[in-house]
Amino acid sequence: MRGKRGGGNRATGILTLLSLLAVVAFVVSVGARVVNRYEPGFTELKDIRVQVLNGSGEEGAASRTAELLTEAGYSVTEVKNADRYDYKGILIVDRTGDRKKANDVARFLGVEDVILQRSVSDLEDVLVIVGKKR
Repeated sequence: MRGKRGGGNRATGILTLLSLLAVVAFVVSVGARVVNRYEPGFTELKDIRVQVLNGSGEEGAASRTAELLTEAGYSVTEVKNADRYDYKGILIVDRTGDRKKANDVARFLGVEDVILQRSVSDLEDVLVIVGKKR
């Protein structure tokens, strides 16, 4: 009988260890995703100039987004209303053809798609339009 009990305790110990390892792997996996989502790809965020427009009509929507970007180290060049207030979600527009900068802002804001629309303006690298929540 004693041999069977010892084997049972050993199996319980192995199961506990495997469970602990699974939990640690999950925590590390989630932590890595969070870091990758918010860790900018550029070392010099101040080199990314961002214009933020309110396309939702909600008072302060663009200002709140601009504040987040500024606190993260981006160089916000202008905050104002968009041409209309019927935009949906957040739009990221690459104004220079340098997708790395626009992708960096998109990743920070949790947006997947980036639109290319070059501008003759030399004021911003990336345009962010804050629309209505979907």
